[in-house]
Amino acid sequence: MKRILVLVVAAFLTGCSPEKMIEKFADDAKEHIALDYIQRVVSGDLVALTTELDPAVPSTNALAALEQLRANIPKETPTVTNLVGYNVSYSSSEGTQNNLIYQLGYDGKKWLLVYVTWSELPGGKRQIVTLKAQSLQQSLQEANRFSFRHAGALHFLFLGAATLVSLFILTTLVVCIKTKLPRRKWMWILFILVGVVPFSINWTTGEVGFNLLSILFFGASGMAASPYSPWIISFAIPIGAILFWFRRAKLMGPVVPPLPPMSSPKDLDENQGRTGNINHN
Repeated sequence: MKRILVLVVAAFLTGCSPEKMIEKFADDAKEHIALDYIQRVVSGDLVALTTELDPAVPSTNALAALEQLRANIPKETPTVTNLVGYNVSYSSSEGTQNNLIYQLGYDGKKWLLVYVTWSELPGGKRQIVTLKAQSLQQSLQEANRFSFRHAGALHFLFLGAATLVSLFILTTLVVCIKTKLPRRKWMWILFILVGVVPFSINWTTGEVGFNLLSILFFGASGMAASPYSPWIISFAIPIGAILFWFRRAKLMGPVVPPLPPMSSPKDLDENQGRTGNINHN
């Protein structure tokens, strides 16, 4: 969530499109190394690449695997090259490991995901950990686009639940703010704002999950980590809002009946006069 917010804010401040944000934050030198590995596969420098493999990677049929990889990548220059994944991890014992994922497109007729992972050891030596490609039927942007075309009953159930939960929380929040509570109103406001145990659905695959140790503000969310990622629709149990309605009457305290109107001095004199006349008779 924080990474998504950082990318959105950075995109707004720098004027970059979301598609370009990953590339902007990536190290240009690492990008050059990754693209060079891909180009070496395409150009057939396979024997030399086998000597650069990480010793921990099984070497059986390594050359055959690289030849198969080369066969899957077209020889022509891709018309689309998108950096869709970028991760760098550091370890005192294993050095730096770089993991870059590229989406390559060829005139819209062929799409590939190419995974390039290598380690950088002390002394500047590099070892290849992963070099592989995955064929795609369409671009990631198109595959993960938010659409109702392939949505089923479960998709609409989650979307409806997310909408109803957020409306329920907003309505309860307004009622709580307008309700005269003798104390701790701010605590109830915070409690109402969150939902617990979020349930989520991957809009692209339909995969469903939940998280027992998480909360959602306003009880619902809909987001994609990047333009290349699937939309995740989530809703949570609005436990704070539910408890507020159950305890609202008690929280407001007992209803105190209004005091009778006080009599004016003139009314008191008249009442005393009537009493005196009755006693005299």
